[in-house]
Amino acid sequence: MIQRKYVLKYGGARYGQSRSFNDIRKAVLFCREYTIQDKLNYSAGAIFSQILLDTCMTNINLNNILTEQYIPIYIFQGLHDHQTSYRISKEYFEHLKAPVKKFYTFNNSAHSPHIEEYNEFEKIVKADMLGSQ
Repeated sequence: MIQRKYVLKYGGARYGQSRSFNDIRKAVLFCREYTIQDKLNYSAGAIFSQILLDTCMTNINLNNILTEQYIPIYIFQGLHDHQTSYRISKEYFEHLKAPVKKFYTFNNSAHSPHIEEYNEFEKIVKADMLGSQ
């Protein structure tokens, strides 16, 4: 949590915007796709995931264990993300084999392009992903 505090403080979690998660909470609260129960469970789910995944993800090199997927892979990556390194994400994407794979770079985002550049994110999902089914 100490590392996350400083990533947030210096803009590696949110790029060029508020250095707090209040706007993420607000986005969740007003999201039409989430049920009331989803909204109530959002923070607890995020904390639960972080506790379970942080140690695992910092100690495992996916390039060595997960080299191929049999499902489409879409990576939405903020260029300024210091929680999930842009460079490492791109390297992993190049290494990974999948029937369909696409890497989307968000130039004005850090860790939350689905919130920081919502309109671009929505456009990609609607046009490229949903339109290809």
